[in-house]
Amino acid sequence: MTLKLSCQENLGVGQTFEARCKMLADLGFEAVEIWGRDLIGKPDNVDNFKKTLDKLGMKTSVILVGYRGSLLAFDRQTRDTAFEDIKELLRIAGKLQAVGLIVVPIFGQPELPDLSPLMNVIELQDRLLVEYLKALGPVAKENNTNLILEPLNRGETYYLNTIDHAVRLIQAANVEGIVTMGDLFHTNIEERNIPRALKDNHQHIVHIHLADNTRLEPGTGMTNFQAAFDVLKDVNYSNYVSLECGFSIPDRKQALEKTVKFLKPML
Repeated sequence: MTLKLSCQENLGVGQTFEARCKMLADLGFEAVEIWGRDLIGKPDNVDNFKKTLDKLGMKTSVILVGYRGSLLAFDRQTRDTAFEDIKELLRIAGKLQAVGLIVVPIFGQPELPDLSPLMNVIELQDRLLVEYLKALGPVAKENNTNLILEPLNRGETYYLNTIDHAVRLIQAANVEGIVTMGDLFHTNIEERNIPRALKDNHQHIVHIHLADNTRLEPGTGMTNFQAAFDVLKDVNYSNYVSLECGFSIPDRKQALEKTVKFLKPML
């Protein structure tokens, strides 16, 4: 099988959404990731982006965050805002036929209290997040899409750093529509064995982000992309591997061309 290649649309070169997507399509990308901030509360954008991608023969792989607030904020109103925005973005993901909406439960340090010895802050966040997932899973399912939990490295968030942790939350919620993903930059920091983490949890993984350990484009560092791709092919992974990175040279088009040439033989 051949893995499908996606890219964040803002990494393309051009003054308009259509120009950037056309440039990416011409390079061989099959889909784009769209930032949620460009969609929520902007129905004209949703319609225009869909028409543009249909015209170019491209798909929306995922929607990237874009909601206000945080599901694990201390303040109830801030949590409620995130919850309502996420529901709306899941509906938009359905309209765009995206694999899902990427959700990061919280960035940075915890806001909830440590209630030890009754419950530490991780346990408290787990229990709260699972309740939200139970309510959001059905919304994702109704719209034929997914809520995608993204583990980040410890430098970006205190909470949810590994794919295993995400899977434990998915299993605790026990509803359809809640899944996870792998980001090869973050996994380089947090996972002991990237191929094993992907293989052991493959039934819950629906999206992959690509960046080298440098956080620049694949091929600029030491990440073993071939080993990760081989696992994905072995388990018949059918969704996208998607570029999310910085670039090592100022000429973004040249960098993208080089990256596609590096990745294509492995896909």
